[in-house]
Amino acid sequence: MRDIKEYVKQYGSSSFTFIDDNFFGDIKRGEKIVELLIKEKVGVEWYTNMRPDYMAGATPEFVMRLKESGCRMLTFGAESGSPRILKMINKHTTREQIIATNRNLIGSGIFPHFVTIRGFPT
Repeated sequence: MRDIKEYVKQYGSSSFTFIDDNFFGDIKRGEKIVELLIKEKVGVEWYTNMRPDYMAGATPEFVMRLKESGCRMLTFGAESGSPRILKMINKHTTREQIIATNRNLIGSGIFPHFVTIRGFPT
């Protein structure tokens, strides 16, 4: 929080991208950052990535806290819509979880950004 506040104060930054292989890989850490952004009233917008299987099981309250903390977009590695391909690449995510992720964000004000990989063999 100290660094974010410094960038806001010194440079007028109002938007941040948290670059992390999986910002919510340590769920408690990710949720703590969300809560600190709200508590400290930093007032910035932010973006990061998240696994679809985590958002698929998220509560409406968690989605609301994300929005309240300034989250405006989340990128999800969907990789493919084919259950066969998802299994082949050991994604540990199902097509149903990808759909649930999208549904959980409808009307939240958080833009879901799904990325896929094209051209898998077979």
